[in-house]
Amino acid sequence: MKHGFPALCAVAAVATGLTVPPAARGDVPPEGRTLFADGYAAIVNDRVITVGDVLRTVQPADRRASMGLRDDRLRESLDRNYRDGLRALIDRELILAEAKRRELDLQDPMVDGQINQIVRERFDDNRTAFLAALAEDGLSYGEYREQIRNDLRVMLLRRQEVGDRTVVAPADVRAAYEADLDKYREPEQVHVRLIVIRRGADGAQAEAKRTQALAARDRAARGEPFADVARQVSEGPKASAGGDLGWVKPADLRKELAVVVASLKPGQTGPVVDVGTEYHIVHLEARREASVKPLAEVRAEIERELERAAAEKRTEDWMSSLRTRHYVRVIQEQRP
Repeated sequence: MKHGFPALCAVAAVATGLTVPPAARGDVPPEGRTLFADGYAAIVNDRVITVGDVLRTVQPADRRASMGLRDDRLRESLDRNYRDGLRALIDRELILAEAKRRELDLQDPMVDGQINQIVRERFDDNRTAFLAALAEDGLSYGEYREQIRNDLRVMLLRRQEVGDRTVVAPADVRAAYEADLDKYREPEQVHVRLIVIRRGADGAQAEAKRTQALAARDRAARGEPFADVARQVSEGPKASAGGDLGWVKPADLRKELAVVVASLKPGQTGPVVDVGTEYHIVHLEARREASVKPLAEVRAEIERELERAAAEKRTEDWMSSLRTRHYVRVIQEQRP
């Protein structure tokens, strides 16, 4: 099995929760030297992000898009992937620059531990295969080790600036719940069973089938379990399950059946209903009235949403502040 460097980067990203680092970056050409704009995507301080860096980073997203989208929407998705990838790489360089400014360093055991985890998970703990993959891609162990060190620097600084400072107060959770109660409303639901009898091709058959349906309805009305009657006489797709349609919203039933269900109490069976090509008999097992989910039931969901929104806002503000502190020049903002 081939273990190329892009795969190594992807594993590192999964392990640390970071954007895949570019394979290589060059320094900014001295002032006055020709800058090949079609090869450079952006400059952050003295570091260059190439178009190739961005395209390598977005390869997994591009593959997913190419498998699931029509051609007329694929280009739009690929363009969006490129912009998102470029922004992520710029953010990464800004964070690394900030880590350098703060003199944020990591002890070697932490870096080595991360690499050992990658070797275990991606190479079945085969270090020879891991080193062979590095050599195949022309990457030294030291270079790869420094990339992992940078991954960890970015992860730790993000945690300090965003994760550790993102706190959702209980009052905020309740306010969000009360402001969006409609989201947590549960519509009325009914648990129903259904017997289906097909009418037949002509009037005589239709009358015989109606008589059969009436007899089935009478059996259920006299106390015979509706499910047993359905298994014996129903010609519908749920016959073997005793005609069980499960929990459904009344609005999802045929209008004729919804009217009948609205008049029934749990345990009651409705009349034979002519629905064109079939006779239907509906039985109401149980009813759930419309309600609102209690806050206790949805608290964790709301907390996650608020934490995600707060983290995105804090990240955006942090990146904006870093852009004012460091030099950023975007050259190739659109996918070539």
